[in-house]
Amino acid sequence: MSASQGLSVAVVQMEVVPGAVERNRRRALELAREALEAHPDVILFPEEMLVGYAPNLQELAEAQDGPTTQSLQRMLAGTETHVLWGLTERQGERCYIAATLMNAHGVVANYRKTHLWWAAEGLRHEPTFYAPGNELVTFDLRGHRCGVMICYDGDFPEMTRSYANLGCRVLFWLNNRESRGHAEVRPLAVATR
Repeated sequence: MSASQGLSVAVVQMEVVPGAVERNRRRALELAREALEAHPDVILFPEEMLVGYAPNLQELAEAQDGPTTQSLQRMLAGTETHVLWGLTERQGERCYIAATLMNAHGVVANYRKTHLWWAAEGLRHEPTFYAPGNELVTFDLRGHRCGVMICYDGDFPEMTRSYANLGCRVLFWLNNRESRGHAEVRPLAVATR
């Protein structure tokens, strides 16, 4: 497929109840099924979709191929749709804020947030609870080279510039803050030109 073809994205906005993994997973699956009716190329969920900022996040975190990935994979069977969702990822003793891209065949790509939010106390002080990622992740969807970043990553123009240098023309930006409106994003986008 040529890159001149469009890429349809269903953006899911959902309330994430911190620590309520089963409830959040059930709600995400309901919303994903609804989005699938439009046959999008990608269903995009927010950062930390499953766990949120919960005090027992290390107990609740999942591996990339954990129960939520498996549930989404079963739901996608027979489709060409991808899901990009905010995973609280556990690998060994470490936890990451991740964005996992998957389809009916399993995990396609996994990005770990490189810039952890530090200017907060308690659960929002991410370096206390999470390890940072250390690489950019790209993938191809319908002929489009894509990249992904999460929340605070977007405050650094070098992120978007680096993805552009890698040939990305689509950049997915997962977030769980309500403040990322046009007034905040526009200056960041202009700074990367």
